[in-house]
Amino acid sequence: MTRLLAMLVTVELLVGGVLVYLRLSSLRPPIPSQSEWDSATREELEHLAAGARSAEGWAKYAEALLAVGAYPEAEAGWREARRLEPLSAEHAFRHGFALERLGAIAEANDAYRAALALGFRRKSDLQYYLGRNLLRLEDVDEAAKAFAEAGSLPGARLERAKLDARAGRATEADAEAERLSDSFPDSYPPLSLRIRLAMDRSDRAAETDLADAFVRRHRPLPTPFDTEVDWVMGRANAVGSGRLFRDAGREMNAGRLDAAEARLREALDARWQPEVADKLAEVAFARGRRDEAHRILAEVLQRGGPSPMALWRLGQAENATGSKDRALASWRRGAALATGPTGPDLFQDLADMLERDGIAEEAKAMRVRSLLAMGIAALDAGRLDEACTALERAVQLEPKSSGAWQELGDAHRHGGRGGDARTAYENALRLDPDCGRAIRGRALLPK
Repeated sequence: MTRLLAMLVTVELLVGGVLVYLRLSSLRPPIPSQSEWDSATREELEHLAAGARSAEGWAKYAEALLAVGAYPEAEAGWREARRLEPLSAEHAFRHGFALERLGAIAEANDAYRAALALGFRRKSDLQYYLGRNLLRLEDVDEAAKAFAEAGSLPGARLERAKLDARAGRATEADAEAERLSDSFPDSYPPLSLRIRLAMDRSDRAAETDLADAFVRRHRPLPTPFDTEVDWVMGRANAVGSGRLFRDAGREMNAGRLDAAEARLREALDARWQPEVADKLAEVAFARGRRDEAHRILAEVLQRGGPSPMALWRLGQAENATGSKDRALASWRRGAALATGPTGPDLFQDLADMLERDGIAEEAKAMRVRSLLAMGIAALDAGRLDEACTALERAVQLEPKSSGAWQELGDAHRHGGRGGDARTAYENALRLDPDCGRAIRGRALLPK
């Protein structure tokens, strides 16, 4: 009898253990109710949820949820992945990243520290994230330690310089910001700090020079966050209609237009998007279906709104189908919307058409705008020789364009050609005495 009771107890324990295991290992994955998702995305998330039965499965599901912006569900997914695989530094880090997206800063730091303890390979990056979060929690001393542990990371160096400035060590802060600015000539954050420091010490000359350089810098300073942005964007492009659009681009690059068209139509069936429709029009045009390309582009304008590039492509389709007058109207409309470095090809096509029709003055104006757009784009990108070439052609074609002379002055000045810059600025001011950028540019030239 005793033996029988013992056997029954053992069986109950085994059955109970199995039931507990099954319950824990089959936790229902959180499925967000986001009505704005396209059908392809919803289907893919449901498929990933069905496969979330292991740490790896939960992590893949959580990754996709993060990519589509379902942060609470993503956090829950990584929490479960960590429970199933507690020694994974990667799961701990991703969980911390998801917690940070929810504003749970202290909890995110706990996860980051756990990832460090488990040997996460990007130690410096984690210290940077810890430092940023500690600043949010107003723990300046611990933040400084974390940024010091991050070592030579450019983002950490800038944060240390900011802390130096905050502590009154302006000379050290400015020196480090200058070193960063020299090492990353396209980045604006180090110059931003230097401008603030110049303002603090009332150094107007330095402030003006630095502000002038700031205008041409368009990139942020590299930080570990770039890696996570690439990761999330890459995952977003691998889910639902984003995946279909990505795959269509690959098929087009390989010359497989049939497969590209199939992927694009599938993406549009899931969710209409102007960039997908525009790409489908490109495929239709390449396959000789010009009327269809025109119809698709007209729908892009109707549903997505006008833009210089959409109107340019519509005009190309209209011109190819023999509707020259409609193409001219589309290109003129696009030219009216274009500003700055936008649309050099649009202006060029419009100029060619106007020239063939004998509308010489308007054609010349469009050619000048095309050269200006190319010159400004090259100047913004730091390609000074290319900028000077385009802008020199612009002023030769239209010597009365004060804007072209002013941009040419900027290109020469940034290239260290002070005499040529002065001549260009003075030509701009003869045409427009109130051209503020030419007045400012001339004042920045060495005496």
